[in-house]
Amino acid sequence: MFEAMFESFWYQAFMLVFAGLALLLIPLVFFFGIKNKSKNKVLSYFWTIVLVFLLFVVYESIPYYYTLKAMTASDKTEMAENYNKAITFAIFPEHKGVLYLNMSESYAAMGCGREAIESYEKAYTYHKTYDKSHDIIAGLLYIADENYTRAIEIYEKYEEYEMIAYIYTLVGDYNKALKYADKQIQIKPNLAAYESRAIAYRYLGKKSLADIDYIKALDFCKNDSCKTALRKRYNEYRTYTIKQHDLARKNYHFE
Repeated sequence: MFEAMFESFWYQAFMLVFAGLALLLIPLVFFFGIKNKSKNKVLSYFWTIVLVFLLFVVYESIPYYYTLKAMTASDKTEMAENYNKAITFAIFPEHKGVLYLNMSESYAAMGCGREAIESYEKAYTYHKTYDKSHDIIAGLLYIADENYTRAIEIYEKYEEYEMIAYIYTLVGDYNKALKYADKQIQIKPNLAAYESRAIAYRYLGKKSLADIDYIKALDFCKNDSCKTALRKRYNEYRTYTIKQHDLARKNYHFE
């Protein structure tokens, strides 16, 4: 859960305020340390420890300063420069890893797919476990980059079998798409699983079975806009998936 703490805007702002207070206290603590050096060794050690702690707080605040600058950067060059400075000053490996994840998601938001993947992979050189949401986003990037093996590894890890069914539909292996859609429906039925199975059935020429799953998928829609979008995807199943994939590749500049 530490990544949520490191990513919090308010936590970073708090660290900067805390560091400012520490900076103001350093001369005072240094003065008391010198004053008590000859009088009381215990007090002298105490003020030395306090001084070291305050210096640590000031140093540790530097990554948060650069992170806030990166979050408000106007272009990817400025964003990357500030994240790299934050990573350089970060002490803990976990913090460096989270900063790389933040940079990855910033790159993704800017449509820089390859840079986003590179930053994501660097994060895992510092720590091996992060929140599921980071990996799911990375999976979408791998799909757009057509690195399907890596995407499947991620979705297998989290039992997101409907996404694996989508990948196999994309590459034209409809029997495997059917297999993974079945697997998801057995574990936890959802709209995407029924939709993937319906489309796989259509490709395999089993329209009556496809229509049954399409109706089941509609049951998961809570509003008319969802039903309209699902109907469009189902009716245009031969072109819709490919068009969306091509659009993702274009948006992330994988072309």
